[in-house]
Amino acid sequence: MKTSVFFQILTILVFANQNIFAQQSTKTLVQSFEIKDISEVTIDIPNVTVEVKEWNNLSEMRIHMEVSANMPETTFKSIVMAGRYNIVNTKNSNLITLTMPALKRQVVLSGKELKEKISFLVYVPSKIKVNTAPDLLIDNSTTAEMPNIVIKN
Repeated sequence: MKTSVFFQILTILVFANQNIFAQQSTKTLVQSFEIKDISEVTIDIPNVTVEVKEWNNLSEMRIHMEVSANMPETTFKSIVMAGRYNIVNTKNSNLITLTMPALKRQVVLSGKELKEKISFLVYVPSKIKVNTAPDLLIDNSTTAEMPNIVIKN
């Protein structure tokens, strides 16, 4: 009888522990965009922190997106797979505007509202001007090379 009570308490503690610690999830997503004949990029996404770095690829812009959310890993993975964090680009002559329309929808699961934090690391050639809201831009002064990427001309 004492062993049964012990295992019941242990089981409750294990499930409680999983629920407490499994509530924060983080994913890194990467999207690339062709930027031939483009001179400006506008990032029109609210509540996103943006860091811009120069790189030597003249035909491509790459965005590394770090997303944190207050959901368990499996639930968060489903949200990502459903396309919530897909970036949509609209091209007008020499300008590309990046948006994330799915962020406009509120997500509530089991009575709990999705709280997310999104940050972008944008790699663009030096010839490209990146426009964002002034409070979103972190840095535009460093040069970086992408790791594990071979650039062929």
